[in-house]
Amino acid sequence: MKESNTALLEIEESYDSRHKHDVNESSNNTTAHNLYSLPFKYKEATDEALVSLYVNNQDEEAFNQIVEKYKDIIMGFSMKLIRNMQDAEEIRQDVFLILITKLHTYKGNSKFSTWLYRVTLNTCYKYLNHTKKRTNKEVNLDETLLSQATLCPQWKTKPDEIVEYQERMKVIDGAVNELTQSNREIFSLKDIHGFSNAEIGKLTGLSLSAVKSRVLRTRLSLKEKISDYFSG
Repeated sequence: MKESNTALLEIEESYDSRHKHDVNESSNNTTAHNLYSLPFKYKEATDEALVSLYVNNQDEEAFNQIVEKYKDIIMGFSMKLIRNMQDAEEIRQDVFLILITKLHTYKGNSKFSTWLYRVTLNTCYKYLNHTKKRTNKEVNLDETLLSQATLCPQWKTKPDEIVEYQERMKVIDGAVNELTQSNREIFSLKDIHGFSNAEIGKLTGLSLSAVKSRVLRTRLSLKEKISDYFSG
Protein backbone atom coordinates (compact mmCIF):
# COMPACT_ATOMS: atom_id res chain seq x y z
CA MET A 1 0.00 0.00 0.00
CA LYS A 2 1.57 3.25 -1.17
CA GLU A 3 -0.21 5.73 1.08
CA SER A 4 0.81 6.13 4.68
CA ASN A 5 -1.43 5.37 7.63
CA THR A 6 -1.33 9.02 8.60
CA ALA A 7 -2.58 10.15 5.16
CA LEU A 8 -5.44 7.66 5.26
CA LEU A 9 -6.45 8.86 8.70
CA GLU A 10 -6.54 12.51 7.59
CA ILE A 11 -8.55 11.72 4.46
CA GLU A 12 -11.11 9.56 6.20
CA GLU A 13 -11.62 12.04 9.02
CA SER A 14 -12.08 14.92 6.55
CA TYR A 15 -14.17 13.45 3.75
CA ASP A 16 -15.84 10.13 4.49
CA SER A 17 -17.77 9.54 7.69
CA ARG A 18 -18.23 5.90 6.72
CA HIS A 19 -14.53 5.34 7.43
CA LYS A 20 -14.22 7.37 10.63
CA HIS A 21 -12.57 5.70 13.61
CA ASP A 22 -12.08 6.89 17.17
CA VAL A 23 -8.31 6.91 17.43
CA ASN A 24 -6.59 8.28 20.50
CA GLU A 25 -3.69 10.57 19.61
CA SER A 26 -1.55 8.72 22.09
CA SER A 27 -1.99 5.39 20.30
CA ASN A 28 1.29 3.81 19.34
CA ASN A 29 2.37 3.03 15.76
CA THR A 30 1.46 -0.65 16.14
CA THR A 31 -2.16 0.18 16.97
CA ALA A 32 -2.45 2.57 14.01
CA HIS A 33 -0.90 0.00 11.70
CA ASN A 34 -3.37 -2.67 12.75
CA LEU A 35 -6.31 -0.29 12.36
CA TYR A 36 -5.48 0.64 8.74
CA SER A 37 -4.05 -2.62 7.53
CA LEU A 38 -7.28 -3.48 5.69
CA PRO A 39 -7.44 -2.55 1.95
CA PHE A 40 -8.62 1.00 1.29
CA LYS A 41 -12.03 1.00 -0.46
CA TYR A 42 -11.30 3.24 -3.44
CA LYS A 43 -14.70 2.73 -5.07
CA GLU A 44 -16.49 3.93 -1.93
CA ALA A 45 -14.23 6.95 -1.41
CA THR A 46 -15.42 10.47 -2.17
CA ASP A 47 -13.92 12.43 -5.07
CA GLU A 48 -12.16 14.70 -2.59
CA ALA A 49 -10.58 11.75 -0.82
CA LEU A 50 -9.29 10.34 -4.10
CA VAL A 51 -7.89 13.73 -5.11
CA SER A 52 -6.13 14.06 -1.78
CA LEU A 53 -4.61 10.59 -2.07
CA TYR A 54 -3.26 11.32 -5.53
CA VAL A 55 -1.99 14.82 -4.78
CA ASN A 56 -0.38 13.99 -1.43
CA ASN A 57 0.73 10.40 -2.02
CA GLN A 58 0.88 10.00 -5.81
CA ASP A 59 -1.55 7.11 -5.44
CA GLU A 60 -2.10 5.86 -9.00
CA GLU A 61 -5.08 3.74 -8.01
CA ALA A 62 -6.86 6.83 -6.69
CA PHE A 63 -6.23 8.63 -9.99
CA ASN A 64 -7.41 5.59 -11.97
CA GLN A 65 -10.63 5.60 -9.97
CA ILE A 66 -11.24 9.25 -10.92
CA VAL A 67 -10.61 8.41 -14.58
CA GLU A 68 -12.96 5.44 -14.47
CA LYS A 69 -15.72 7.46 -12.85
CA TYR A 70 -15.60 10.45 -15.20
CA LYS A 71 -14.28 9.17 -18.54
CA ASP A 72 -17.73 8.66 -20.08
CA ILE A 73 -19.11 11.91 -18.68
CA ILE A 74 -16.19 13.90 -20.12
CA MET A 75 -16.63 12.17 -23.46
CA GLY A 76 -20.34 13.00 -23.52
CA PHE A 77 -19.80 16.67 -22.75
CA SER A 78 -17.01 16.92 -25.32
CA MET A 79 -19.17 15.32 -28.02
CA LYS A 80 -21.92 17.89 -27.47
CA LEU A 81 -19.48 20.72 -28.04
CA ILE A 82 -17.21 19.24 -30.69
CA ARG A 83 -19.57 16.90 -32.60
CA ASN A 84 -16.70 14.66 -33.62
CA MET A 85 -15.82 11.36 -31.93
CA GLN A 86 -12.10 11.46 -32.69
CA ASP A 87 -11.70 15.07 -31.57
CA ALA A 88 -13.77 14.44 -28.43
CA GLU A 89 -11.52 11.51 -27.54
CA GLU A 90 -8.47 13.74 -27.99
CA ILE A 91 -10.01 16.31 -25.68
CA ARG A 92 -10.75 13.64 -23.09
CA GLN A 93 -7.11 12.60 -23.12
CA ASP A 94 -6.06 16.25 -22.81
CA VAL A 95 -8.32 16.66 -19.77
CA PHE A 96 -6.74 13.69 -18.02
CA LEU A 97 -3.25 14.99 -18.85
CA ILE A 98 -4.25 18.30 -17.28
CA LEU A 99 -5.41 16.45 -14.17
CA ILE A 100 -2.04 14.74 -13.82
CA THR A 101 -0.24 18.09 -13.61
CA LYS A 102 -2.96 20.41 -12.26
CA LEU A 103 -5.00 18.33 -9.85
CA HIS A 104 -3.22 20.02 -6.96
CA THR A 105 -4.89 23.33 -7.96
CA TYR A 106 -8.28 21.99 -6.89
CA LYS A 107 -8.83 23.65 -3.50
CA GLY A 108 -12.21 22.24 -2.59
CA ASN A 109 -14.10 25.54 -2.94
CA SER A 110 -16.67 23.72 -5.09
CA LYS A 111 -17.61 20.13 -5.75
CA PHE A 112 -14.86 18.29 -7.59
CA SER A 113 -17.28 17.37 -10.38
CA THR A 114 -18.05 21.07 -11.00
CA TRP A 115 -14.33 21.87 -11.12
CA LEU A 116 -13.72 19.00 -13.54
CA TYR A 117 -16.59 20.04 -15.82
CA ARG A 118 -15.08 23.53 -16.03
CA VAL A 119 -11.71 22.04 -16.95
CA THR A 120 -13.45 20.02 -19.68
CA LEU A 121 -15.37 23.02 -20.96
CA ASN A 122 -12.27 25.20 -21.10
CA THR A 123 -10.36 22.45 -22.89
CA CYS A 124 -13.11 22.24 -25.51
CA TYR A 125 -13.10 26.00 -25.98
CA LYS A 126 -9.34 26.04 -26.41
CA TYR A 127 -9.64 23.29 -29.00
CA LEU A 128 -12.31 25.20 -30.92
CA ASN A 129 -10.23 28.35 -30.76
CA HIS A 130 -7.13 26.53 -32.00
CA THR A 131 -8.99 24.99 -34.93
CA LYS A 132 -10.67 28.33 -35.73
CA LYS A 133 -14.14 26.83 -35.56
CA ARG A 134 -15.49 28.91 -32.70
CA THR A 135 -14.25 30.65 -29.57
CA ASN A 136 -15.88 31.21 -26.24
CA LYS A 137 -15.81 34.95 -26.95
CA GLU A 138 -17.34 34.90 -30.43
CA VAL A 139 -20.37 32.68 -30.89
CA ASN A 140 -20.72 32.20 -34.65
CA LEU A 141 -24.27 31.00 -35.22
CA ASP A 142 -23.99 31.26 -38.99
CA GLU A 143 -21.30 28.59 -39.09
CA THR A 144 -23.39 25.99 -37.25
CA LEU A 145 -26.95 26.71 -38.33
CA LEU A 146 -26.30 27.66 -41.96
CA SER A 147 -24.27 24.52 -42.53
CA GLN A 148 -27.24 22.48 -41.31
CA ALA A 149 -29.73 24.40 -43.43
CA THR A 150 -27.78 24.01 -46.65
CA LEU A 151 -28.02 20.24 -46.24
CA CYS A 152 -31.78 20.39 -46.84
CA PRO A 153 -32.74 19.76 -50.50
CA GLN A 154 -35.13 22.74 -50.70
CA TRP A 155 -32.33 25.15 -49.84
CA LYS A 156 -30.20 24.07 -52.76
CA THR A 157 -32.68 25.43 -55.31
CA LYS A 158 -33.52 28.66 -53.48
CA PRO A 159 -30.40 30.86 -53.37
CA ASP A 160 -32.46 33.96 -52.46
CA GLU A 161 -33.59 32.23 -49.27
CA ILE A 162 -29.99 31.31 -48.49
CA VAL A 163 -28.99 34.98 -48.77
CA GLU A 164 -31.90 36.01 -46.55
CA TYR A 165 -30.97 33.32 -44.04
CA GLN A 166 -27.37 34.53 -43.97
CA GLU A 167 -28.49 38.09 -43.28
CA ARG A 168 -30.69 36.95 -40.42
CA MET A 169 -27.87 34.91 -38.94
CA LYS A 170 -25.56 37.93 -39.03
CA VAL A 171 -28.13 39.95 -37.10
CA ILE A 172 -28.59 37.21 -34.51
CA ASP A 173 -24.85 36.61 -34.32
CA GLY A 174 -24.22 40.29 -33.66
CA ALA A 175 -26.87 40.35 -30.95
CA VAL A 176 -25.38 37.30 -29.24
CA ASN A 177 -21.92 38.86 -29.19
CA GLU A 178 -23.34 41.94 -27.45
CA LEU A 179 -24.29 39.76 -24.48
CA THR A 180 -22.05 39.56 -21.44
CA GLN A 181 -19.52 36.76 -21.54
CA SER A 182 -21.38 34.73 -18.91
CA ASN A 183 -24.69 35.06 -20.76
CA ARG A 184 -23.03 34.18 -24.08
CA GLU A 185 -21.76 31.02 -22.47
CA ILE A 186 -25.21 30.13 -21.13
CA PHE A 187 -26.76 30.77 -24.56
CA SER A 188 -24.10 28.74 -26.33
CA LEU A 189 -24.46 25.77 -23.99
CA LYS A 190 -28.26 25.80 -23.98
CA ASP A 191 -29.36 26.88 -27.44
CA ILE A 192 -26.45 25.90 -29.66
CA HIS A 193 -24.97 22.82 -28.06
CA GLY A 194 -28.14 21.47 -26.48
CA PHE A 195 -27.03 21.02 -22.86
CA SER A 196 -29.81 20.54 -20.34
CA ASN A 197 -30.27 22.99 -17.47
CA ALA A 198 -28.92 20.39 -15.07
CA GLU A 199 -25.80 19.88 -17.20
CA ILE A 200 -25.25 23.64 -17.44
CA GLY A 201 -25.54 23.82 -13.66
CA LYS A 202 -22.78 21.24 -13.31
CA LEU A 203 -20.57 23.07 -15.80
CA THR A 204 -21.03 26.53 -14.30
CA GLY A 205 -21.62 25.71 -10.65
CA LEU A 206 -24.99 27.51 -10.75
CA SER A 207 -28.11 26.15 -9.10
CA LEU A 208 -30.86 24.81 -11.34
CA SER A 209 -33.09 27.79 -10.59
CA ALA A 210 -30.24 30.19 -11.37
CA VAL A 211 -29.62 28.48 -14.72
CA LYS A 212 -33.31 28.71 -15.65
CA SER A 213 -33.31 32.39 -14.72
CA ARG A 214 -30.16 33.08 -16.77
CA VAL A 215 -31.56 31.25 -19.79
CA LEU A 216 -34.81 33.23 -19.62
CA ARG A 217 -33.06 36.59 -19.17
CA THR A 218 -30.65 35.86 -22.01
CA ARG A 219 -33.41 34.89 -24.42
CA LEU A 220 -35.44 37.98 -23.50
CA SER A 221 -32.37 40.15 -24.02
CA LEU A 222 -31.75 38.62 -27.45
CA LYS A 223 -35.40 39.03 -28.40
CA GLU A 224 -35.21 42.71 -27.54
CA LYS A 225 -32.00 43.20 -29.53
CA ILE A 226 -33.30 41.60 -32.73
CA SER A 227 -36.97 42.62 -32.52
CA ASP A 228 -36.54 45.70 -34.74
CA TYR A 229 -34.99 43.70 -37.57
CA PHE A 230 -37.59 40.94 -37.58
CA SER A 231 -40.57 43.27 -37.15
CA GLY A 232 -39.52 45.43 -40.07
